[in-house]
Amino acid sequence: MTYKNTPQKLVVSYSRTAMVFHWLMALGLVANFAFGTYMHELPLSPQKLQYYSWHKWAGITLLGLVTLRLVWRLVVRPPALLPAPAWQRKVAHGLHWLLYILMFAIPLSGWMMSSASGFPVVLFGVWQLPDLVPKDKTLFEALKDVHGGAEYGSAGAGDRACGGGAEAPFCGSGCDFAADAAVGRAVRLGRRVLAW
Repeated sequence: MTYKNTPQKLVVSYSRTAMVFHWLMALGLVANFAFGTYMHELPLSPQKLQYYSWHKWAGITLLGLVTLRLVWRLVVRPPALLPAPAWQRKVAHGLHWLLYILMFAIPLSGWMMSSASGFPVVLFGVWQLPDLVPKDKTLFEALKDVHGGAEYGSAGAGDRACGGGAEAPFCGSGCDFAADAAVGRAVRLGRRVLAW
């Protein structure tokens, strides 16, 4: 198997593995965000508690996936950005790393929030994960804000990085700008629907 992202070649597009990681994370984050927003509004019931468990399972799975994605990104060189002014390249790199920070912050803050609430994360109903913080109502409320802020922050940063008002160089070479712009529009539409 040969990789496009090798030092011997000029890298002109992301590897298939990087693209799979990208789309699994994008779809997983959007789906878990939508599910979390839906379940949050439900009245307390056994079904709502089951939904919270599923939401946590998805979040921990995404945490594992973003860890693998970051390792891949550090090991396999990504393509260079399209020619652009220096400030655009700096903003593109900044947005990219901000998205990585947020992709870690979302599940970690959710895990800490669960710990602070006194309800541990039991992955797939089998493995109880260790509490990351002690039970503390004040901390729980603060982490709830962090979790929600990271979710909305990732939607906004992803929107900017994928062409929602940004120039094509923000996508990097090998990027389907039309598809990324469509994703940006879908994110903005989702925010309007959720706000409604």
